[in-house]
Amino acid sequence: MISINRLTSSFHFKSIERKILVLIIVTCGTIMIVTGVCFSYYERYQSSRYQYQHISHLVNVIIPGLQQAIVSNDLKKSEAILKTLRHLSEIEDVVLFDAQHQFLFSYQAADAQNVTEDIFEETQKKRNKFAMYSYPLYQKTGTILGTLYVITNPSYVQREVGRVQLLLMVELFLLLILAYLCTYFFTKQILQPIQSLIYAAKQIQARQNFNWQVPNPYHDEFGTLIDAFNTMLRQIESMQGYLDDIINCMPSCLIGLSPTWEITVWNQIAVAWSGYSKQSLQYMSLGQALPMLQSHLTTIQQAMLEQQIAYIDPYLYGENYYTAVVYPLSVPEMGCVIQVNDCTTQVKMEHTLIQHEKMMSVGGLAAGMAHELNNPLGGILQQAQNIERRLLQDLPANQQVADTLQIELQKIQAYCQLRDIPKLLSGMQSLGRRASDIIHRMLQFAKPAPQEMHSVPVKQLFDHTLSLIGHDSLMQSVIITEDVPQDLPEVPCIASEIEQVLFNIFQNALHAMRDRETKVLKLSAFLQDQYVCLQIADTGAGMDDALMKKIFEPFFTTKPPELGTGLGLSVSYFIVNVRHRGDIFVTSEVGQGACFKVCLPYHALPN
Repeated sequence: MISINRLTSSFHFKSIERKILVLIIVTCGTIMIVTGVCFSYYERYQSSRYQYQHISHLVNVIIPGLQQAIVSNDLKKSEAILKTLRHLSEIEDVVLFDAQHQFLFSYQAADAQNVTEDIFEETQKKRNKFAMYSYPLYQKTGTILGTLYVITNPSYVQREVGRVQLLLMVELFLLLILAYLCTYFFTKQILQPIQSLIYAAKQIQARQNFNWQVPNPYHDEFGTLIDAFNTMLRQIESMQGYLDDIINCMPSCLIGLSPTWEITVWNQIAVAWSGYSKQSLQYMSLGQALPMLQSHLTTIQQAMLEQQIAYIDPYLYGENYYTAVVYPLSVPEMGCVIQVNDCTTQVKMEHTLIQHEKMMSVGGLAAGMAHELNNPLGGILQQAQNIERRLLQDLPANQQVADTLQIELQKIQAYCQLRDIPKLLSGMQSLGRRASDIIHRMLQFAKPAPQEMHSVPVKQLFDHTLSLIGHDSLMQSVIITEDVPQDLPEVPCIASEIEQVLFNIFQNALHAMRDRETKVLKLSAFLQDQYVCLQIADTGAGMDDALMKKIFEPFFTTKPPELGTGLGLSVSYFIVNVRHRGDIFVTSEVGQGACFKVCLPYHALPN
């Protein structure tokens, strides 16, 4: 049983060609052996039957003469008659007995004297070893004269059977050779298309590429099978390309991870973030390919083990913020899919919104304080005017009080003139009006911008913006030059929004010049095609090409977090390009300052 099991198990690991060959040879061999055995027995039977018929025919011919010789008691004649059968190769011996079972003749006996009395019994025993036929001899009256025993030669039948067996062996050998050749040709014809499919499957498995077509020279069922296989490959390739396009169109970084921590799937963003080629990613660990996930490998492993979706909150890696989601696949052996998002913009926007809310609160507080400051400031200006009227003007009420106190009003006025009190009062009033004007302009700038455009002189836009930023500490030692032609057409715009654009550019220029020895801010305006261009040039540190490509991006800034949010120029770009259908340009060289040019159409625009 063990050997049969071993043979069966070893048979399962053989190729189909060998299996078919072994099965056909074993089947043919078994059929030939069974047929040979049956045919041998049949040939033995036929040979024995033929031998009996032949011997019986010859014996029946000699029986009449033998009966006469026995009746006349002529033993020599009997021997002569029986010796005529000696030439037959199928007869081993002939034994003749009389009616009393007395021995009369035998081929194998030398003479009658050497025959023992037990020869009859010995002859009977030969029945068990050889085929023996008995023929009784009778007189005409029916009385038995004796019995003739013919013992056949077994070698005759064996020779006939052996000849047949040898012929069967030769036929079996030739049949096995023919079966082998037919099987070899048959298996080649069958297995060749199967081997083509196997080769294609191995190539696809090794290369992970479904762009493979199996040659199909067949027009039978195998041809249909290969056509179906090629069609399936094309459909799989198309579906794979479709899925790859979907994955690559995702704005997130997608990574497929096996349970053995091998990267199986990745999209273009994952390749870009890793900085490696697609071929290199196949042999890298997750932490090496995407270092921003190195600190969360435990969370990813736990999600795969528990088959639960894991969310990784925004965290800081380097200068960017990331968030990730781990999706375990329904089949645990397939691993999981990790989605990583760069949420830097979102986080910065949240921080900016929080800061914006704070600034709105501060702005509201400042506006309230400005309103409150207007009241005492108005009182101060009014009291200054009253002091000037009561000291320096010849009013009847002033003269009446001076006469009552017996004081000369002219001497009081002379004293005030000598002590420059009129100048002090005039300066107080001028500073008060200036403070009131600043508060008024700040309130106007903080108000929601009107949505209607009005034609505004370019000079007014520059002056109002400079008045807002004129009290900044960075304006100290800054030389401002203006070149605005008088005949320049007015610009249809929302004045507060354009002032906000100029204010942002002025602030950036002041910060760029804060460490420079020469601080010059050049303001100019000119016509260019159908646009009025407002140009602001500074002598700051300047920018390189890489920096100039980013300055209009939201949240991009070179200032420390406490000095800027990176929204000023992006908002300015929106106001000029979208709101006013103009354009804004910048040119700069490192160490040579920067020049911003705001171009606005001077023809009337619809609201």
